[in-house]
Amino acid sequence: MAKLQVERIGGIAGFGGAGSHLRSRGEVELTDLSAAEQQAVDSLFQSQDKPKSSQMRDGFQYRITRNTANGVETIVVPEEAVPATIRGSLKDEII
Repeated sequence: MAKLQVERIGGIAGFGGAGSHLRSRGEVELTDLSAAEQQAVDSLFQSQDKPKSSQMRDGFQYRITRNTANGVETIVVPEEAVPATIRGSLKDEII
């Protein structure tokens, strides 16, 4: 089964940044996503015009990684572009 590795970065607490002691990560099986969410994820990866950073000050971005036949693909998208099931998969931790 294919999995997405997800990491929330940025925000006022600087999740995932250099020197940050906070991390928010998760994994999602593609089969756990609805058909509409799977299509939304595919569109994010296939988009030639990757979504621009959120205009919201201190907003979160999501780094989403998947393995394909062509290798590993990673995108960084604003929170509002990420399907709810993916956002709900994250677990915050202090490191």
